[in-house]
Amino acid sequence: HLANEPAAAWAERYSFRLVEGVTRTSRERLQNYVSDFFRREGATVADLRAQVATLFGEDRAKLIATTEVTRAADEVEERIVKEIESAHPRIEMVPIWETSMDEFVCRICEPLNDKELTGELEGTRPPAHPRCRCIRRHEPRPRGR
Repeated sequence: HLANEPAAAWAERYSFRLVEGVTRTSRERLQNYVSDFFRREGATVADLRAQVATLFGEDRAKLIATTEVTRAADEVEERIVKEIESAHPRIEMVPIWETSMDEFVCRICEPLNDKELTGELEGTRPPAHPRCRCIRRHEPRPRGR
């Protein structure tokens, strides 16, 4: 689970400011739950939801767990991309939106699937909405192309 350590460390520092009605104690527990999720071998989003449900109830836990795992994963992806670009200045890592394209994909994310996040879409990052499960994958290209 060494690859997930950056996500766990990020979750420990993240304020969860977008989660409404959170007390300081609940915020600290949420930080611990999400960081532990990334550190625990074999942990599932369902495990995380069960923990978060002790703070916010089942319905809110589904929303928070999915959204915050997506956010943490994207934050780590962003850091990895910056490291790659820093180490290889002639390479540009082009972000591409990727959905699960299953029966749960939403009207916001479906049209973004496989789109390069450049031009008007530059800066667009998951999660695009609560319960978003999308990711950004990156393709290397020569810079200036």
